[in-house]
Amino acid sequence: MVEQLCLFDIENLHDEIQIGNPVKIVLPATSICSETHYYLKYYYPHVINKVGQVTNVVHGGFQVAINEELIILAPCAIQKHFFSEGRS
Repeated sequence: MVEQLCLFDIENLHDEIQIGNPVKIVLPATSICSETHYYLKYYYPHVINKVGQVTNVVHGGFQVAINEELIILAPCAIQKHFFSEGRS
């Protein structure tokens, strides 16, 4: 059995991204993770480049609440989001 692996799965993001963290949903390049790219592009285009919140860490990904939806995403589709403090 062959399992597809995203380049970003190699990093242990479970230590860096935790429940409650704000994350930005990104569209990974097809060369990095084509399955996730097409999943987001065709089923959830309205959440790309939006900020959501991690609600659960699941095997192989993260459950993210965004726009009143819960979406399970691979690590290659999220980036930890840092809010600028002290700026208006």
